[in-house]
Amino acid sequence: LEEDAVEFQKPKMPSAVYSPSKAEMEEHIMTACATYRSWCPHCVASQSKGNPHKVSGESSEIPTLAFDYGYMSKEKGAIPMIVGRDSKSGSHAATFLAQKGRDAYAVSYLVAWVKGLGYRKVIFKSDNERSLLALLELVTAALPGLEVVPMSSPEGDSRANGLAELGVQVAKGRTRAVRSALECGYREAIPETEPILMWMPRHAVNCKNRYQIYSDGRTSEQRRTGKKWKRPTVLFGEKCFFKPVARKAGAKKDGEMRMKHGIYVGQHERTSAHLLMTPDGVMRGVGLHRLPEEERWDITFLKQCKGFGR
Repeated sequence: LEEDAVEFQKPKMPSAVYSPSKAEMEEHIMTACATYRSWCPHCVASQSKGNPHKVSGESSEIPTLAFDYGYMSKEKGAIPMIVGRDSKSGSHAATFLAQKGRDAYAVSYLVAWVKGLGYRKVIFKSDNERSLLALLELVTAALPGLEVVPMSSPEGDSRANGLAELGVQVAKGRTRAVRSALECGYREAIPETEPILMWMPRHAVNCKNRYQIYSDGRTSEQRRTGKKWKRPTVLFGEKCFFKPVARKAGAKKDGEMRMKHGIYVGQHERTSAHLLMTPDGVMRGVGLHRLPEEERWDITFLKQCKGFGR
């Protein structure tokens, strides 16, 4: 009866959202949201949990490198993305492509990634899509010092390559987070035609490799090299000063400025050089200098920059 009620059962409520400081939020975004945080609007908006295909629990002494194509949308004309995932280090590779199949840039990008892992023998795993098999044949041919064991998913079951499927989900989620933060910085939507968007997947997975810590207390970068990533960084898409890498001794012209303006799009995987879009194309830099906060998001300068060079 109502008059017998003397207490109430506590309702179950969602956990209170932590309010990070401005510095915490900026540091988190600099890692391209490498680790999911419920208080980050870019994480929440871009990395909603679905029902991923489970990765097989079977282990192998030979590292497995799984590959697959992915798209950021289902719209006709969407740009393809190639994704790779290493079962041993947890390292990811991802980049947009001009086309699927025998693409020269895709070959050079994947060859550099595989070489950087430092293995002598690996399994290349993929589904049976002809364009992907053709690409991996070229990658294998470009790695004569590496023993490659090809392995494909069972016929008619493209989802059996769970390692690659999870890699695609990770790459897409991190890329959406990077774009969300980028558009928040510029306070407007970035058109699909802007070249800076082509750099997002590569930067997103590089940050995951460098900053996400696994249960053994190490990142993918530490598992691969034995060292922590300590290179300074700024926000993706941020306008800053940088010192260009010298082309050769004596190449600097008299009166040429030592520092240039550029739009930061990441760091090179092998050399660690900063990569910046400029009106003269993408350049490599050896030093960064941040601008005042009100000058970092210059949409006019961004639209002047060229960025298709890799």
